[in-house]
Amino acid sequence: MASTHRARAVLKIKRTKTVSVTGKANAMCSGFAGNTTLFATPNPSIAAIETQTGVVNKTEVVAATRAKGAAAARNVQRSILVGMLETGVTYVQGLADASGTPEQAMSTILAAGLSVALVGQHAKAILTVTQGPEPGTVILNANAKALTSGIKGKFFFNWQSTADGKTFVNLPSTPKAKTTVANLTPLSTYGFRVCITNSAGVAEAWSQVFSFLVH
Repeated sequence: MASTHRARAVLKIKRTKTVSVTGKANAMCSGFAGNTTLFATPNPSIAAIETQTGVVNKTEVVAATRAKGAAAARNVQRSILVGMLETGVTYVQGLADASGTPEQAMSTILAAGLSVALVGQHAKAILTVTQGPEPGTVILNANAKALTSGIKGKFFFNWQSTADGKTFVNLPSTPKAKTTVANLTPLSTYGFRVCITNSAGVAEAWSQVFSFLVH
């Protein structure tokens, strides 16, 4: 019997390229606005995404003048927009997961202007977290095959941790689907997530957050 698959929403953007980020923002806004029955309460709202997109476009124009600090300011605003898009992906993924069939889930994701990656429902988890050899350390193992959809090429794995579920800390990227995180507070619960960036600099959406009690 053929295995069923879960449709996973992915951004597929170049996070350091303004045109890529704003282009995806415009696509998502168009998708939300064109399918109001499906996307009744977008999170973030269309207005919020459009406003931030406008801010990014303005800072990009200023950055082109090479004024002091302009590029850094542009990068900050662009990162804010990327974060909003990631929140939008989570919103769309929730609707897709509630769909009756994999086909309906795919249609929902595509309608939002996002790309689809199929992940086997019974495959191992996207990310596993285990206790490290020393107190306050953990080992993160990503499911490379699921994250890359089986596509061959050079990928980098990006990692983040959170102590409160709201603020995420960037951890060093690695060429392999495994990393060790140290200097954590023992007997505290942390959340971890992973995403990939390919050799062209295209980054996909962050995975769900996996919680772990550190010893």
